[in-house]
Amino acid sequence: MNTLCFLTILLIFVADCFAVQIIIGTTIHPVNAPHKGIVSASGNDKALLGTVHLKTFSVIPGLVHDNTHSFEMFGSGEYLRHSSFVMRLNKYDASDLFKKDASYRVISGMCKEGYVFQSYNYPKKGVKADGNSITLSDIPDTNFEDFCWKFSKPWTTGYTL
Repeated sequence: MNTLCFLTILLIFVADCFAVQIIIGTTIHPVNAPHKGIVSASGNDKALLGTVHLKTFSVIPGLVHDNTHSFEMFGSGEYLRHSSFVMRLNKYDASDLFKKDASYRVISGMCKEGYVFQSYNYPKKGVKADGNSITLSDIPDTNFEDFCWKFSKPWTTGYTL
């Protein structure tokens, strides 16, 4: 039997933060465009929004820990990270900067549905769906809809998010 069948998902809500031990095989979608998901740009490392060839992620404890999470593209060793305020899919790099760029606080309670992914090293900025682009932008005081993200049902059966 596949070892994925034995994995469990542990969700703990603490102080409006989403804490997860591990989620295997989920796609990530902006709440304001649920038919889209994260894809990779042809010929470069930019992460974009699209409707086909959606990337599948594992949500894991953050590379910097400190109550954060990182999004590893399943089976590739690439992580969703920001660089120059653009979201990218890059191979793991053990540098402190890479770890910070690939770590996010997943915050509940700001959106009617879903979560805000707050940057670890730029705490006033979050991951924003902007048309087909994904950027790291200032989180507004209200109207968070462009910053709200949700997870698809993971491959492990019987669990919902």
